[in-house]
Amino acid sequence: MKHPIPITRIQIQYKGEQSAITSQQWKGAFNAYVEAHLKEKLEKKKIVLDICFNRDKHGKPIQRYPLLQFSTYNNILEVVGIGKGDIVAELWLKRVLKESDFRINGQNVNLLNPEKTTQFWYPQLLPQLRKYKLKGWKPFDTETLGDESRLDGIIWGNMHRMLSDLEIQFTEKVNIHLKKYTKTESAKGYGINWITYNAVFSTNINLPQHIGIGHEPSLGSGKIRIIE
Repeated sequence: MKHPIPITRIQIQYKGEQSAITSQQWKGAFNAYVEAHLKEKLEKKKIVLDICFNRDKHGKPIQRYPLLQFSTYNNILEVVGIGKGDIVAELWLKRVLKESDFRINGQNVNLLNPEKTTQFWYPQLLPQLRKYKLKGWKPFDTETLGDESRLDGIIWGNMHRMLSDLEIQFTEKVNIHLKKYTKTESAKGYGINWITYNAVFSTNINLPQHIGIGHEPSLGSGKIRIIE
């Protein structure tokens, strides 16, 4: 990999009349704000808006790994920007802190105590396996035959999709093993009921933290954490 992949994580507390903002509402408000206020700045940086919406100009979904990933928890809004998504997230933060005009569901949201961290990921294969955990991993929906014997292959498929979309290739063999998993409550996103797991796996890839794999990583699903 010639250049590192920047991954910026922004966490920011919110106050307002809305006590429980969902990841889907947060994502929608972020995208609408970017389209309304940051379109020209993004065009100057040769970044098109479909990076946010993952839809083309005709509204057709673009099947690719999302470069902006949203989560909400404990009155905190979190966005993770990957690659060019890092630029979008930083421009959003700079604008909303200056203008104090961010709205979700048509209501003003007071944003407090922003925390921004950026890591630079140099994808590589390690000489030994490293252990990771997944939170809220969605390998299949409730209408799909949930055959848990397929989970080993599914996690590799999820990982391969993410690597391919980020244009990451390895010349040596990639190893990945699902070690254990626990089914949690089913989760609904965009009208689909997903079978959801927390899981532990090992791989020889030096994966970064805070990005997701599986279905709906743009809504905070399947986030990766390193197990120390």
